[in-house]
Amino acid sequence: MTDKLCVFISYDREDQAHAEKLWIQLGEWGFDRWLDVKDIPKGISRDSSDWIEAIDQGLKKSQVVIGLVSPDSLANKNVQTEWNLAQRYNCRLLLLGLRPFKIEDVATAYYINLHGETAEKTGLQELQRELKKILVERTAFQTEFTALLPSEPPQKSPDLPDYLKEKPEHPSNDNLLRLMVRVLTGLGSLVSFIWLVIEPKFEPLTVFIAMLGTFL
Repeated sequence: MTDKLCVFISYDREDQAHAEKLWIQLGEWGFDRWLDVKDIPKGISRDSSDWIEAIDQGLKKSQVVIGLVSPDSLANKNVQTEWNLAQRYNCRLLLLGLRPFKIEDVATAYYINLHGETAEKTGLQELQRELKKILVERTAFQTEFTALLPSEPPQKSPDLPDYLKEKPEHPSNDNLLRLMVRVLTGLGSLVSFIWLVIEPKFEPLTVFIAMLGTFL
């Protein structure tokens, strides 16, 4: 979905001058527009499959179709097909009356009368307001639709290379040696204490225990 309307102009060849005039007006209003004589490359025959395909693609890329209503366009099967496809492709169909015709021949759609000098001026103003209204509605819908979309999951922190990871501390050989000395010393002290209990008069052992206390 875009935030800018593309308007497809559907008309009969008898009304081509009105179609090109409307194409210019839409551009001045700031809208994108699609018109066969402007958007289909020259050299493609109007009776060819390439022309029909281009018309179909133009309808699919548009959000609004403006049909120029006249007795000629009402009798033109290709124009009537474009109006039907507009509704099939979920485009808003706006009909502009250029010349007198039987109102009952017009399909159900938003209709603006441009027949007559005064009606043309007021009709174009009404058309501009309606297009702006459609744009506002589409923008509001897009905002609400975007808000309903799930938010992006949090990005995972990149894994650190091994050389940057914190290394676990390993006991050094010196620490192990000191620990063994402390254990052996403790065992020696315990044995010496027991020996003193048995032989309290053994003085060298008393001196040894005092020396061990100094190291501990």
